[in-house]
Amino acid sequence: MKVRESFPQGVYIFLFPPSLDELKNRIINRGTESEDLIRNRLLEAKKEIDMMDAYDYVVVNDEIENAVHRIQSIVISEHCKRERVSKQYKKALGSEA
Repeated sequence: MKVRESFPQGVYIFLFPPSLDELKNRIINRGTESEDLIRNRLLEAKKEIDMMDAYDYVVVNDEIENAVHRIQSIVISEHCKRERVSKQYKKALGSEA
């Protein structure tokens, strides 16, 4: 992940389909891709799944509302992390920054 190298402070979320069968169905139902493209997309998805350990969080994209809620929860949690908050309070208290 070259992005992580450039932005190590980032929070990385892997958006994961409920299953490869569901991913295939979603792609087919769009009706925009050929059989070859569908096959290639699934092969690429398998490669991406193998890279899941490079991410901080995994969100299963089962229902859009659920996935959005999970991502919002991650963002809120990250904003409340001690490491992020303590710097500003230590600075305000005159302690080290």
